[in-house]
Amino acid sequence: MRTKGLFFAILTLLAFPVAAQTDGPFIDLPDESVGDIVTKVRPMVGQFKISDTEFVGEETPEELVDPLLTLPEVEAVLVRGIISATAEWCGEDWKSKSFYPFMREQRSSGKSEKQMAYIGALHGFGMGMMQKTFSERKCGVDQSLQNRLEGYLY
Repeated sequence: MRTKGLFFAILTLLAFPVAAQTDGPFIDLPDESVGDIVTKVRPMVGQFKISDTEFVGEETPEELVDPLLTLPEVEAVLVRGIISATAEWCGEDWKSKSFYPFMREQRSSGKSEKQMAYIGALHGFGMGMMQKTFSERKCGVDQSLQNRLEGYLY
């Protein structure tokens, strides 16, 4: 099971936090796991909202051939979701310190409305991956994780 590698990587992060640093990734997700997530999330793109009243719409077979984001971009979005989930778990304002600034960066880099909807869904997927793990532990007992997290918030 490829997702076991992903969850092992996440659990390792939580079990062995290090001092705050931003020169490397918060967590390195295995490419295979990132690809599996793309396979799960991409078919749902047509259901994503691009405004209060408008959806992306179903993609044509031609559109499905082209990736909306590169694998490294998808990984960065998933990791940002994990960072947001960790911030929420540790009592931080995850929206203003992680999600909103990240989405502003993505929009300012020229991403399309469809890509932005996809990024929002992937971010949510990243956050959702952490729910079970975080429901079983308290953040407050691990000051080193909180210190590390601060280095990745805006």
